[in-house]
Amino acid sequence: MESLRAFHLACAFLHVGSAIALAALTGNDGLSLESFWLSANMTELDEVEYLADRVGSVPLTWLAVAPALVSGVFHVACVVWYETYVETTETIAIFRWADYSLSSPMMAVVLASLSGVWSAGTLVCIALLQFCTIVIGALADYAKDNKEISQRIFLLGWIPYLGQTLVSLITFGESIDNADGSAPLYVWFIVLGLHGMFASFGFLEGYIRFSSKTISWEYQEFLYGLLSITAKTTLHWLIWSGTKRNSNLSAVSGAIVVVALIAGLGVWRHMRAGYRRVYTG
Repeated sequence: MESLRAFHLACAFLHVGSAIALAALTGNDGLSLESFWLSANMTELDEVEYLADRVGSVPLTWLAVAPALVSGVFHVACVVWYETYVETTETIAIFRWADYSLSSPMMAVVLASLSGVWSAGTLVCIALLQFCTIVIGALADYAKDNKEISQRIFLLGWIPYLGQTLVSLITFGESIDNADGSAPLYVWFIVLGLHGMFASFGFLEGYIRFSSKTISWEYQEFLYGLLSITAKTTLHWLIWSGTKRNSNLSAVSGAIVVVALIAGLGVWRHMRAGYRRVYTG
């Protein structure tokens, strides 16, 4: 199992290295995302008047860097407290769920912002819904010894996830309509590809919960770690290409998402073949 410790160390370097590289290459040229609090007042004519009070702006680069740094810290924690990590993960992957409880809501906010959501209240709700999704996922993991209960809890977790995802996707569609009614193909690849990559964590969890075969916790940790580094690193370089305002770079980034999704299918096939490998029980 020492190979798993080395894997966590490699993931930590990749997460932190990608975050530092994005911050260094983007510099002060990064896009900033503004958010507003919405309020409504009745006018003298009994009409509703909507007001938008500016809350502030946050550089998109830092929003994207934060989840990677959080994941990097938890990967380091897995290495430093490896014995505790092994003992607890056999029951519940507490290190991974603690990582996701922080980094996953951050990622959801980034994806929502890229989709055109600018209401501060909506972004907070999206983060809370994603946090609820992670808590429910952790409960499903804890109840894994009772397969039926674990499956029911897992399915329950899709409710808050689909809620916040639909808000982002509907807002993205409205943003396209409010523009000229169309968007370059690579924009669709980027937005939908990132949402698809984000959803792949749930698909993997569902496969584990409903599989008739036993997948060892070591191999599960390897797969989740691989998905995490793929999703966050892809997000970093999509943002970098967008910051450069270069259509060629953006097209390449769209291709990166497609390749990453294809690679994910390859990991899926590898997981099935992995039952004959050391990481499976």
